[in-house]
Amino acid sequence: MRASQPLRLLAHSALPLSLILLCSCAAIVPTHQGNVRTAPLGDATISFTVQPGRGNALLLLHGWASDSSIWDLVTPLVRGAGPLIAVDAPGHGGSTRGSAAFTYRLYAEAAHRALATQGGGSAVLIAHSNGGYVAREYWRAFPNDTCAIVLIDGSLRPAFQNPDAMRDRLAAMTEDAWGPLLASMDAPPQASVETLRRLPGMHRRADFSAAMEASRALLDNDLYGDDTIGAPVLLIIGPNPIWTDEHLRWMASVAPQLRIERVRHGSHWLTWDAPNEVAELVGNFVTPLRC
Repeated sequence: MRASQPLRLLAHSALPLSLILLCSCAAIVPTHQGNVRTAPLGDATISFTVQPGRGNALLLLHGWASDSSIWDLVTPLVRGAGPLIAVDAPGHGGSTRGSAAFTYRLYAEAAHRALATQGGGSAVLIAHSNGGYVAREYWRAFPNDTCAIVLIDGSLRPAFQNPDAMRDRLAAMTEDAWGPLLASMDAPPQASVETLRRLPGMHRRADFSAAMEASRALLDNDLYGDDTIGAPVLLIIGPNPIWTDEHLRWMASVAPQLRIERVRHGSHWLTWDAPNEVAELVGNFVTPLRC
């Protein structure tokens, strides 16, 4: 594959934005909000931050080629909830990979393990982008521990229009092509200055092997299905063209208790583009819940 040709990894336009990397920028060290903790998961070590609070526990789940720094601008603003536990997926951020292949169920188990260190119980899952697939797997594995779900610009539809073609493209991808491929991607046109400042560092920290495993995991048909989510779901979306009326109706068929809120500005990276709006919507949704 020529690095000059953008890899169209996903069927809808929100998720390819997680490939964006502006390689001319200096790497940015994440400034995590909260105290960094670790927990074992098999032979992996899961890293997560904990921000104390009083209310329902929130489990924060990042998307593809991301880490828990995606939540840094939102967590200080959320009111009426806590603790806020932001979890790095295995092989992402501060979490080690271990010997187990990455799956979205594995990330869900990592999040559940992090919650257990803080007393366990039921939590509200807050998921950005591909973190939505993690939230759905968490609901499937731990329904009694899932109070509600918030999806931030994250679809639950199958990720690839043509799985066979994508399988071939992923098999052909090499680590040498990784950087140039990401560098060839355009920046989100509606992204804030803060997002454009933070994206390069976060994606530069992304591990090639872990990102490829996470992409291959999206080829698993068991990740999808027509089973429904029995918990309340809030979908926060921005001005992203993927959110057609038909798409939103499909989301409601999977999540019958779906509520939709719109942020009028920003890119796919709403937690950086519009942290005040996202935090207010999350707080308003979470506060009345009795987990």
